[in-house]
Amino acid sequence: MSHITLEQIQHLAKLARLELSDEQATSLMWDMESILDMVSQLDEVDVSDVQDAWFAHTQQRSIPQDGVDHCDADLLSNVKHPVRGRAIRV
Repeated sequence: MSHITLEQIQHLAKLARLELSDEQATSLMWDMESILDMVSQLDEVDVSDVQDAWFAHTQQRSIPQDGVDHCDADLLSNVKHPVRGRAIRV
């Protein structure tokens, strides 16, 4: 069990530029304690039979190309600025 102090919570609030009342800081301190206790329970899980997920790093992402699928002439007729080809000055 890790111990979070009220001073640490107040320091974090200052870094995040949050104004917390003493009651809010105390409540946050207990919430953080609970979260860290739950995370520390993960250390007790036996993962010796679990294979590494190495494949997640080897897959390449496909990034779609930017482009215009169609150009609506009625839409372009409402443009206040001159249109050059498919470009609109904004």
